[in-house]
Amino acid sequence: MLEVKKIDNANAEVSGKILADEISNKLEKIAKEASKSVSIQGFRKGKVPVKVVKQMYGDKLAQDAENEAFRDLYNQALKELEIDVNNLVGEPAILKFDKNDDGDIEVKMKFFIKPTINLGDYKSLIPQINIPQVSDGDVEEEIKQMAKQYGSLEKLKRKRALKDGDFAVIDFEGFLDGEPFEGGKASNHTLQIGSGNFIEGFEEQLIGMKYDEEREIKVTFPTNYHSK
Repeated sequence: MLEVKKIDNANAEVSGKILADEISNKLEKIAKEASKSVSIQGFRKGKVPVKVVKQMYGDKLAQDAENEAFRDLYNQALKELEIDVNNLVGEPAILKFDKNDDGDIEVKMKFFIKPTINLGDYKSLIPQINIPQVSDGDVEEEIKQMAKQYGSLEKLKRKRALKDGDFAVIDFEGFLDGEPFEGGKASNHTLQIGSGNFIEGFEEQLIGMKYDEEREIKVTFPTNYHSK
């Protein structure tokens, strides 16, 4: 006995009755299954009479029978509502589970359903994206740049003059009108010649220097330099 009603797209109510006869039949079936496996003193395993099993475990068997009958009603409700269990939100709310004088159980519960949302033509809202074409040469160049970025430097095996593209470890000190200026001095500074990291004209004047050589370099700082 079952009555189902969809309240809206997200809620449904189910009312039903689990008959005492149904519970009794399930209890009998569960008791027979249990008699094959329970161990009770004075009986061989698998030979325990159903009557004895029911006497020993009556309350537990009755509870199991009610639970199994409830699951049947639950599954029947989903079937009649045409709802997949995966489309439910959580467990149903049990609004009523009352046993009457006849042993029947009156049940009322509420299902919460995932709503169906119409997204419309949402794809038209996505802007067009031009995916850039990447050539094998582009990939190779990127690999070279990554290798430069993460590669480790090795000291030259023989001393020679500094060339464009070399990494040099330099000490330098800057002077303005013969006086050293603040922030113009460093030691053991690694600089790649030709990188453009220093003031224009500085790196070019390092080319040709020998190991441990000192040289005076003259540069003009740009008018928009960050420090006066």
